[in-house]
Amino acid sequence: APIVDIMTGRGSSNPEYLIFFKGALYFQADDGTHGKEPWRWFPSGSTCSSGYAELLMDVRPGFASSGASFFTTMTSRHSGTDYLYFSATDGRYTVGVDSVEGWGGSQIWRTDGTKGGTKRAFQKTDNDLYIDKKWISMDYPRRFHVYEDALYLPASYGLHDVVVPKQGFRAQNTESLRGID
Repeated sequence: APIVDIMTGRGSSNPEYLIFFKGALYFQADDGTHGKEPWRWFPSGSTCSSGYAELLMDVRPGFASSGASFFTTMTSRHSGTDYLYFSATDGRYTVGVDSVEGWGGSQIWRTDGTKGGTKRAFQKTDNDLYIDKKWISMDYPRRFHVYEDALYLPASYGLHDVVVPKQGFRAQNTESLRGID
């Protein structure tokens, strides 16, 4: 039996990227209204079917998906606070409902486990990271990596401050055009 029905009816919310953090289960899911967004499930009692789920944040407001993924826990070396980091896009510079990367890529987000404590992790992630999702997804679990109190992920900076030549960019393949090595 399911522990919670996020998308009521016969459809599936397709939960992915599950991780336990601060007493709750965090994951990406689609409720049919908000697109694929970060959710959390709080267990209660001793039975498997008890508890409740709630949308953590509608990162990309409306029906379009933010593509919240690669949930990874890390302790801040500055404050000593535990955070859950993830990739998502707020939709800025993004074309199409199903596209989870805009012109400059995705952002790194973090949460302390509360709705109010969910925000962009770094000031310079205003759609300026092309996260190499293909290679992160080949590993299991599909998460960023933490080593010696630092967060690592394969990505490139994108085109934030690059001047595009009049004739445009030329590349032999899509990966080199996007800057992913």
